[in-house]
Amino acid sequence: MCNVNQSLLKGENMSQEIILFIILKLLAYDNAIGLEKTVVKNHLTRVAEAIHKHHTKDVPAIRLIALAYEESRFGYKEVQLKKAVISNKKACGIYQQVVKFSMIPTTCKKLQDPEHATKVAIKYLNYMIKRWNIKGTAKMDNRMCHYYSGNSCDDNKDKKLNKKDEAMRYAYRHRKTRKKALKFYRKSKKTKISLNNKKRVKKRFSWEPPLIMK
Repeated sequence: MCNVNQSLLKGENMSQEIILFIILKLLAYDNAIGLEKTVVKNHLTRVAEAIHKHHTKDVPAIRLIALAYEESRFGYKEVQLKKAVISNKKACGIYQQVVKFSMIPTTCKKLQDPEHATKVAIKYLNYMIKRWNIKGTAKMDNRMCHYYSGNSCDDNKDKKLNKKDEAMRYAYRHRKTRKKALKFYRKSKKTKISLNNKKRVKKRFSWEPPLIMK
């Protein structure tokens, strides 16, 4: 019987509710505010739906969750302000993608749509997997430095990849977030989750879904 890690590697079909549960747990851990607002609820639900719909065996949901969290905290702040999710380096959307490096035609406006942005992210991650012959979760964690820096992760040009390189620090943060998300996933497997129950859970959550029912 597969353990949680193995089932995730095989692209287990996480429900949209579980994905949303993990997203909210990550944001609660980050002390996010304003999650009770309707516009934020709708946005995060769309993010969860997009990840649930498009994740694959090679790019599982847990990877996409960690990526969107590290890149933009799922864009929940910008949504509250009715602003586009865009950095000062012109990286767009919840995965902070640069239009000219996209593997499929896109625009910054299109990347504001979580579903389209998820498709673009998966396409680029698949390119990374093929380009650097990435096999296994641990290697993918390290190679996430390329999502940050492109072809070279050796920022300081000392021919070593370590915490002195900003790109590698990014990869380490991504790995930490992925493991945290995995921990929340394990918790979700031990609880019954509903998006429609009216009871509240722990006070750390600002809005009902996803609810944990004992």
